[in-house]
Amino acid sequence: MTDSDTISQQLMILSKLRFRKLFLVLSYIGRQKLEAAVNLDAANEIYGMKNLPMKDFEAKIWNSYGKKFCEESDRSQKYEELLYVEDTACQKEEQKLVIRSRQGIFFFVPLFQPLLIQCRLFYDGCAVKGTLLINRKLEPGTIQIRPSMIKVERDQTLPLEETFKSLEIVATSRKPGRNALSKYLIALLSYGGVPQEFFLNLLTNALEETRNVYSDTRAALRVASNYDALEVGLVARRMISSGIPLSEPYLQHCLSSLESGEKIKLKQGKLPVSESFYLMGTADPTGVLKNHEVCVILENGQISGKVLVYRNPGMHFGDVHVMEAVYKEELEEVVGNAKYGIFFSTKGKRSAAYEMATGDFDGDMYWVSRNPELLKYFKASEPWKRLYSTPADSKTRNPREFSDMELERELFQLFQEARKPSFSMATAADSWLTFMDRLLTLGDDRASEKHSLKKKIIQLIDIYYDALDAPKVGKRLKFLKGCEQRCIHITWKGALSLATTRPLYWDKYMIQYRRLKTRLCPEK
Repeated sequence: MTDSDTISQQLMILSKLRFRKLFLVLSYIGRQKLEAAVNLDAANEIYGMKNLPMKDFEAKIWNSYGKKFCEESDRSQKYEELLYVEDTACQKEEQKLVIRSRQGIFFFVPLFQPLLIQCRLFYDGCAVKGTLLINRKLEPGTIQIRPSMIKVERDQTLPLEETFKSLEIVATSRKPGRNALSKYLIALLSYGGVPQEFFLNLLTNALEETRNVYSDTRAALRVASNYDALEVGLVARRMISSGIPLSEPYLQHCLSSLESGEKIKLKQGKLPVSESFYLMGTADPTGVLKNHEVCVILENGQISGKVLVYRNPGMHFGDVHVMEAVYKEELEEVVGNAKYGIFFSTKGKRSAAYEMATGDFDGDMYWVSRNPELLKYFKASEPWKRLYSTPADSKTRNPREFSDMELERELFQLFQEARKPSFSMATAADSWLTFMDRLLTLGDDRASEKHSLKKKIIQLIDIYYDALDAPKVGKRLKFLKGCEQRCIHITWKGALSLATTRPLYWDKYMIQYRRLKTRLCPEK
């Protein structure tokens, strides 16, 4: 920089280079200012070498600048290209971009069409919300709307001139990334028979990987890839992929931030687990799936075998279903090679999706696991059925029944209520976790207390599920006496907030977490 406000011409010229080559030039001038070490002619000469292989480029820059301003030990030893595009292939109508690293790290960027599109549609006064499925049997330019997707029927008295048409894409089905358990799912899996050692092993492995981000390129790249949505994760991944050593100060700063984020996730019970995915769900368009069957489509097509299926924020003992993933040729004829989704049966009195925290097919994401250890230990419970329902407001009216003035007043009233904080869901969730924790720590000799806790937990579950849909159906929630219970919160230092019940099971997890963290990831 020539002054505080102007970028030097040399830097403007060199900034057109690839980042790795620019970084090499700036490294080899040592502590010298760029303007003092490289004049304009030299900058243009360096830019003229932009197409040279990295090995030749490094040799020329070292001979011109590195020998003058750096020690021999500071010379870069990793000057070969680390990433290059190997091939673009078409197999079964699927394009896949394969990027291979000379260090043995492979990146696969599939170019696929989404299986499902979550959308909002307004058409001639009709409001639709749900998912659109790739259907090869439909005519081009045609979409299929299920009756359950229609949220507002068309008003026949409304002139068509006053309506409008729009299609809003909210989300699409995508390749699932690395996913993690939650403290609620851990509690349900524990109730189903999964031993505590399974979760502690996941915790140990995750902490060991977090510790290795400073020394292991693969571990650092895996952790950075989990934070692509954040600038620090994207920058770290690009720097590692460019061959910048992990000892580089700014990269160390990025890795430190990522390590802290990983530890916070682990503290919250977000344990990474293999062979598990989050997929967008929809109804079976062919009607061939049985009630206990699902069709799961991943990268290589449909899978077969037992799977666990769960939907957040499910809290009932039976919200984790053991289902049979099956291959159906009829579905392949409909969706072709589209990927990443789960199909549920449309048979039976209730769909399996509704049995999981009142789920539907309007874009909900479902946790699907074929982890062999989870399948080995977990035993499913009876699916959820509503026992304690909160009555809806009998005065609820259809929007078309209001006059213009009444509708304006009603909308303003809803606007005001939306800005009043409601703690029903949070209170029910915290109380559920407290009671569930107590239930998991009781022995078989405390049968009467366990029965009482289960009754309170089921009441809380129905309250929580009512709270999920309360704004849409006009319900006003009230806690039953004896169901509300404050949950304990454990801070980093282990300080315990005031609570009526100590969560023993979760406390054991946190104590083990702190022990492993101290042993595997000591503070610097």
